[in-house]
Amino acid sequence: MAISSSPSGIVNNTLRPPVPSFCDTEWRMLMEQCWAPDPPIRPSFTEIARRLRTMAAACPTRPHAHPAK
Repeated sequence: MAISSSPSGIVNNTLRPPVPSFCDTEWRMLMEQCWAPDPPIRPSFTEIARRLRTMAAACPTRPHAHPAK
């Protein structure tokens, strides 16, 4: 994102962070849908929460590290 694009991006509400290339397709789609310029097209909070729960459940879990005593 170039500094020169910031003022117009802020004014037009189109300034978005870059999505990393390694980002999963479902996560990318959800982010982009949330950024839709037309609010009625954006997913509802209930839909966002449902999709995040589904995506989180599909992620492999990592063993939690226990602090040394």
